[in-house]
Amino acid sequence: MATVHAAAEGSKNEARHGGSLNWIVTPEPASFIPLTTTAGTNAELGPKVVEGLLTYDDDLNPLPLLATQWEISDDGLQYPFTLREGDN
Repeated sequence: MATVHAAAEGSKNEARHGGSLNWIVTPEPASFIPLTTTAGTNAELGPKVVEGLLTYDDDLNPLPLLATQWEISDDGLQYPFTLREGDN
């Protein structure tokens, strides 16, 4: 708690960029892959480590993230995605 307090005191409303954040979590996550669990630290940390193809707005409408375009086949079995430049 003292470290967080000291960092906040020193900022005086000025943004600081760069540096490191050390974050201790227990129990140790079994995986960082969000699809493998919906419980505990795995579910909390996974989305912070793994970026998805899409994100969603407040109404759960899909928005681009890694994917810039996507389609759904007529039979609903295929979902081709176009990845943003530099990430494929």
